[in-house]
Amino acid sequence: MDKYLFHRGEHREAYNYMGAHCTKNSVIFRVWAPHAKSVAVVGDFNNWDGSNHMMNKINNEGICFTTFT
Repeated sequence: MDKYLFHRGEHREAYNYMGAHCTKNSVIFRVWAPHAKSVAVVGDFNNWDGSNHMMNKINNEGICFTTFT
């Protein structure tokens, strides 16, 4: 339902679905990048090397995600 509402522009709380979210055992990242060839999470934790933390496309409409445990 979150993906459906997001793509229709009707998700009133998209911030609860998109972005970075901590769970008990992991962190989930979701971004909308419809024209990106690839998307990665980078930072000090991986020496700014995104090749170790590539995001996967959820669908052909541009939502990408990854999970860190």
